[in-house]
Amino acid sequence: MIDLQEGPDLVLGVDPASGLLSSIEMKLDPEQLKKSAPPGQAMTIERFGWASGAIATSVPADRSFAFVAPKDYAPIEAGKDAPAQKKAEYAVQEHIGKPAPDFTLTLLGAVLLWDFFGRIMQGVTTAFFEDVWSRNFLNLFASPISVGEYVAGLVASSILTSAVSLLVMLLLARFAFGLSLLAYGLPAAAFLGVLFLFGIALGIFASAVVLRLGPASEWLVWPIPALLSPFAAVFYPLHVLPQWMQAVAHLLPPAYVFEGLRALAAGRGVDGDGLLAGTLLALLQIALALLFFGRVFRAALRSGLLARYSAESVA
Repeated sequence: MIDLQEGPDLVLGVDPASGLLSSIEMKLDPEQLKKSAPPGQAMTIERFGWASGAIATSVPADRSFAFVAPKDYAPIEAGKDAPAQKKAEYAVQEHIGKPAPDFTLTLLGAVLLWDFFGRIMQGVTTAFFEDVWSRNFLNLFASPISVGEYVAGLVASSILTSAVSLLVMLLLARFAFGLSLLAYGLPAAAFLGVLFLFGIALGIFASAVVLRLGPASEWLVWPIPALLSPFAAVFYPLHVLPQWMQAVAHLLPPAYVFEGLRALAAGRGVDGDGLLAGTLLALLQIALALLFFGRVFRAALRSGLLARYSAESVA
């Protein structure tokens, strides 16, 4: 017997032949049962415990625990006449039970590429702002330089600065986090090129906006990448966005870039249609941005707004 300080005592039964535990019985106090019974009712428990049944120490015969179905039982073929699986109500349900995505690739890779896009765009605008801050427009356009050559210089300056920053970011990602975009080969480089083209287009457009509105509108340019990131599917798949945001995203080349890179990283191959759509959109937007910049420049030249850049304060 085991005498417990609290609760009922335990009585252990031992099989004399094998010396193994054969039963456990709890000794219940009738007075305690009477107190715990509902008012006006009696509670009795004759025996409360566990018994092992027959005990044997010999090795059981082969297939002693095998189950043999009765002869009148018919087997059920797996999947036969099974009801069709209900389609997932939400897109996220398709990922339930599947391995989680690689944190390094999905988050760090997205941050790196989006920062590259921002540096491309700001490389164009910063070179433009340097002329605004130094009030150097009259000096530039008093020379034989054309608008196209000036914009080409902005783009060349952006290429040089962003190439250096991209190289540094790739090296840090490779040696600090083990992330190598070069492992995905030429398709990754093609998607990176689309991101570069869109950054150039947006940089030219932003410079034209400042040229039209004046130096004080510079603050409109800096938050553009942050405002576009929810629509560009940078950190999450495109299909989780609301329908109206998806419609906007299909007009932005970065949405095709990040969707294509996610498919490439998941082993689904290169999304050729998405790559082509993103490239065509980026080239179209560069052409529209150049037309917009040229039109704004000619309007500023006719109205005398260009001369104000030599006298107007950025503040």
